[in-house]
Amino acid sequence: MSSGVPRTPGSQTPKTNVLAVISLILGVVWIWWVTSILAIVIALIALRQIKQRNQKGREMATVGLGFGMMWMVPLGYFFIIRAL
Repeated sequence: MSSGVPRTPGSQTPKTNVLAVISLILGVVWIWWVTSILAIVIALIALRQIKQRNQKGREMATVGLGFGMMWMVPLGYFFIIRAL
């Protein structure tokens, strides 16, 4: 089925960055703080790759980063309470 937009040979739609998807999944699936740290690191790598390679997935990487950071708040709270 055609969308009515002519396509030139060699023009491709940008692909979704795989690391962005992985960071979103790790951010949502919380297993202690391991996945939170991985979500943050992978999201930052994904955002850099998305910019360099002109890929899709910026929103997914951003949400994965947000979830990863959100899950780190209880960890910080836990260490502050334990320090007192």
